[in-house]
Amino acid sequence: MEDIKTTSSLNLKVNDTVFIRSPRINDARELFDLIDTNRDHLSKWLSWVNKSQTEEATKEFIHACLQDYQAGKTINGLMIIEHNKIIGTIGINVLDSKRNYNCEIGYWLSNEVIGRGIMTVCVKRLLAYCFDDLTLHRVVIKAARANAKSRAIPERLGFTLEGVLREDHFLHGKYVDGEIYSILSHEFKTN
Repeated sequence: MEDIKTTSSLNLKVNDTVFIRSPRINDARELFDLIDTNRDHLSKWLSWVNKSQTEEATKEFIHACLQDYQAGKTINGLMIIEHNKIIGTIGINVLDSKRNYNCEIGYWLSNEVIGRGIMTVCVKRLLAYCFDDLTLHRVVIKAARANAKSRAIPERLGFTLEGVLREDHFLHGKYVDGEIYSILSHEFKTN
């Protein structure tokens, strides 16, 4: 099994108007503005949003993503671009490409583009990358149990619900249940 290709850039075409690419330090202003504009929407489900209070913090996040990518640890913070505008991020938050050949995908979109199927096609494209290019065996998506929109994506893409993760997410001062979904390489390729 090959190690992750540690190039400085990843570009994945999703369709004619959407693509996924590695973050760049000069994305910090636009990404921060997008997070700030969507703060209420995102903070319902993502605990990191409240820690992202400045453009400098966003720049540090991007820098850490690039370092982790070069080290083969994660492929996090990939920009989802539509018509040359950042509309969200997707990434491989947890990656085990050397022993168990699996990963965990995370994602979010701007509220203004939700409901158009963009995240479903982006996750599908990232799955193809995980299985075909990284030769992984298993991909996991976790979502808060009450986050129906996020859970709908793995459900649409043929993932298997493995179970409930009791009090797995700490949101707004309390623990909430999560759900864990997985798909195996042979299931994706026949899907």
